Amino acid sequence: MHLLEMLQRIHQANFAGTHGPFSVDRIREYLREDGFEKDKDLPAWFLTMLALVDQRETGNALFECDKGGIASLLLELHETHGWNVDDYGEGLVMMFPQSGVRVFVSREARDERGRGCCSYAVTLL
Repeated sequence: MHLLEMLQRIHQANFAGTHGPFSVDRIREYLREDGFEKDKDLPAWFLTMLALVDQRETGNALFECDKGGIASLLLELHETHGWNVDDYGEGLVMMFPQSGVRVFVSREARDERGRGCCSYAVTLL
């Protein structure tokens, strides 16, 4: 699964020194329980967002909000692997200190027609 390789690279670059190695088996099991057994099961926006973090590139997008599965995964990474994730309800912020990357995910965005949606912005610090 490409996602696991990407998560492992991001972890190694940012959190391995302070929070130990990345547990592929633990995250694979968590993904399986949430119905994300293959990359194609994951929202495209999420894979794109993580690729931006992995490659230290900036970008942003609007997307249809999910039912919380991705936020749960990010909180799992926070709890089990020390990822810097702050979920405060309306959105969440992730910091990748060694890579110098910040991610903001909003649950209160509006598309060009004014309809509610979610968004992300990946910026360099």
